[in-house]
Amino acid sequence: MKNQSNESKECSNWSHLRGHDWSYLLEHQPRFADRCDWSKLEGCDWAPLLRMQPQFAAHCDWSKLDGCNWVGLLETQPQFAEYCDWDKLDGTDWANLICSAYGLEFAEHCDWGKLDGEDWSRVLSQHPRFADKCDWSKLDGCDWADLLSDRVEFADKCDWGKLDAINWRRLVSIRPEFADKCDMGKFTGGQIVLLFRDGGRRPVSGLAHRVDECDLTTLGVSDWCNVLAVRPDLASAFEASTHDWAADEKLVSGEEVEMIPAEEFFKDGE
Repeated sequence: MKNQSNESKECSNWSHLRGHDWSYLLEHQPRFADRCDWSKLEGCDWAPLLRMQPQFAAHCDWSKLDGCNWVGLLETQPQFAEYCDWDKLDGTDWANLICSAYGLEFAEHCDWGKLDGEDWSRVLSQHPRFADKCDWSKLDGCDWADLLSDRVEFADKCDWGKLDAINWRRLVSIRPEFADKCDMGKFTGGQIVLLFRDGGRRPVSGLAHRVDECDLTTLGVSDWCNVLAVRPDLASAFEASTHDWAADEKLVSGEEVEMIPAEEFFKDGE
């Protein structure tokens, strides 16, 4: 009777383990597999377990894995692709998978229409061979800045009008050859200031020489002080400015002025 009680207690204790508990335990101690209630494991439990212990695949309910789970599994165990329901993968899942070590093996299954601009920027940066699949209209300014920083060969596909001041500063700081494509009208106020020293992190000389093309009337008092500190030759433009200085004393539409700490602005660029 005492032995039966102990056995019952033992079984009862194992029953308290949840799916993620079993996944973690069996990753490190597969010897306990005979005690596992496999039905407790969800997709997010199966993916990490099979990454480390693929021998348990026979117990897996593949329908429980979602797109993210499949990416995590196939990145290291591509042999399980035959069980994958590819429809479960969204654009981000596909970008992550294709950019993984075994990604090219699965490209034939990809529904390219699911990828958004950010997904395409990542995929093409690593695998430009898929350019013919891309819907270029999906890329926004940020996506283009990221992509062209790595792959200049796609410049002829770019809708330059999508890039804002932040996108242009990033792109030109890495690829100064695109400076002549920039619409300097995109730079106003504090963004004009950042043309000169990018918060002390990186010079943006590729655009700074074109500051005269910006709308300098958008510069407030603090902006002008920052600009004149590095471009004293613009003093005449400051004196001729028709900026509404009084408006700077008020909060307009709840907008905050972008300020740069002095120690950052005057710090030498890297």
